[in-house]
Amino acid sequence: MTAVLEYESNAIVELMGVLPADRDGEWLKNSLQQAIMVEIATIGPYASALWSIKEPNGAVAKAIREIIFDEMTHMGLVCNMLTTIGGTPVLADPKVVPKYEHALPGGVRPELIVFLEGLTKDSVEMFSEIESPEHPVALFDTFATIGAFYTAIEETFETHQHLIGGDRQIDFSLESHGQGNRILPLDTIEKVRAAIEVIKEQGEGTSASPENPFPGKPGNWRTSTCSGRCSVARS
Repeated sequence: MTAVLEYESNAIVELMGVLPADRDGEWLKNSLQQAIMVEIATIGPYASALWSIKEPNGAVAKAIREIIFDEMTHMGLVCNMLTTIGGTPVLADPKVVPKYEHALPGGVRPELIVFLEGLTKDSVEMFSEIESPEHPVALFDTFATIGAFYTAIEETFETHQHLIGGDRQIDFSLESHGQGNRILPLDTIEKVRAAIEVIKEQGEGTSASPENPFPGKPGNWRTSTCSGRCSVARS
């Protein structure tokens, strides 16, 4: 299928509608570009909430700051996935710029409206919805979840491992902001699997548990569950 960059498209829904046997290298490139757009879209709401906190060194601010670095890591890893198969991430085109108050790009979770606001009960509820895990922890039968989309991407990588070339890779550590936050070169299927596991298990669609297996330092907010990642803010 032809690449669709428009933020307001249903590209992810259409990509998920392609039969697994027909998901080729172009499908993978298009899907990874959409995943990049999803990751970028989630950064703004967390940053907006962080800027509203009067105690920037408090536990809540630190918790949200680390989530922002999670999302930045995810974006970097997905960019590495795209470049390793010969694609080029599109980040600055006006067509891919996040829109608020709006649904996430590509038609994923269309009922979820993402907005910019200070840290409020409404924004915390939005964060919990963004991080809602996929089946069997939570059931969403009528639309694609972020986790299900990453699962489809991983399965397509498994089928097309020969596309992994290891070109134009970034190696950059953000681990001072939490365990698992490192943008690593992805030149093998094993490394791609590990990168997708980090993305999914940090909150965007675990298939087994809502707990984050990349908990950071002892006593860090990540020891809480992920509905998860925002439980500190709720309190």
